[in-house]
Amino acid sequence: MAYNIIEARHDARIAPPYFDWKMVALDTWLVCGIFMDGWAHNHIADEIESFFTPWHALLYSGFLMVAVFNIVTVIRARRKGNAWKETLPDGYGLSMIGVMIFGISGFCDMIWHLVFGIEASVAAGFSPPHIGIMIATGLIVSGPFRAAWMRPGSAPARWSEWLPALISLHLILSLMSFVTQYANPLVVIAATSVPTGYSDQALGAVSILLQTAIFMGWILIAVRRWSLPFGSLTFILALNAISICFMRDQFFLIPAAVLSGIAADILLWKLKSAASCPAKFHLFAFVVPLLYFLLYFGTLLAVKTVSWTMPLWTGTAFMSGIVSGLLSYLILPPPIPQLSVKGSGDTTLFAARRNGQHTDFDAEILAEKAEVKQPVWVSVRHQ
Repeated sequence: MAYNIIEARHDARIAPPYFDWKMVALDTWLVCGIFMDGWAHNHIADEIESFFTPWHALLYSGFLMVAVFNIVTVIRARRKGNAWKETLPDGYGLSMIGVMIFGISGFCDMIWHLVFGIEASVAAGFSPPHIGIMIATGLIVSGPFRAAWMRPGSAPARWSEWLPALISLHLILSLMSFVTQYANPLVVIAATSVPTGYSDQALGAVSILLQTAIFMGWILIAVRRWSLPFGSLTFILALNAISICFMRDQFFLIPAAVLSGIAADILLWKLKSAASCPAKFHLFAFVVPLLYFLLYFGTLLAVKTVSWTMPLWTGTAFMSGIVSGLLSYLILPPPIPQLSVKGSGDTTLFAARRNGQHTDFDAEILAEKAEVKQPVWVSVRHQ
């Protein structure tokens, strides 16, 4: 798997497109193996008697291919005389660390199963080797997303050029949904439990707020960094719903996720440049999960019997918007007051991030007239 690393300014090492695509393909293989293994733990755990199963074969073969690809890449770069830190393109260094963690955790997982048996239900998500595997997988599959984040220049012009980053984002989000599936309303539908008690309602509401923080956290990070193309949010939310609904065969909930993705894309398109306007960004953060869970509960009302009262399920949807809105203030905080100094003109030497706008690589120096011999802070923006 030979390739050439493209050298850029400031010693940046930019991955060529086919490197991103190879990593995305291998990452998808790996995550599919994880989801298949999770499905087996949920459906036929009593029938699994050994570590050596078809699902583990899919999982560990995917990891093996990822490991081989990264190791071969490092070896070839070293043979060319590159330093260790320059053996992988920007954004993929943590993926190599993930490969090492995965290898150690995978070996421990085999020993764990042989000694303690096969976990079922919630216990499978808290097995120490499984936690290690999930952390490692997160580092691995986020490589293309990190690479896209660190790539200077304008945003991709074509939809196909967005796909590696969007697929990587989907894999990260779905992996986190998988790890917390015991508290995911697309897997455990607490609103239809009969009889419904305090603990069922409390855990169901908390699961909605937790998943809101997870999927909106990643969406807001992406919206903060780029002007995403229309359809990207539908793509991410739909694939995430398909993946996680597979765990308990709750496929009737997928249309609600697709519709909410379409609504999110329309809202982002209408707001335009939400990342450059804090008010629009925070409004977007509030409305998207509100619509998502109103459509979710609407689907439950149409298909099943909802045991929750109207104040409970409408209030939970509203609370999801509040959680996301508060989260948006961490991702795009209020501007820091500027520190003005007197130079030869009325200019600002140290530029605070005005409205948090650092979303393109056009350096903006605000101290053109100041005659002070000190480092100048700049506000950097990416599109």
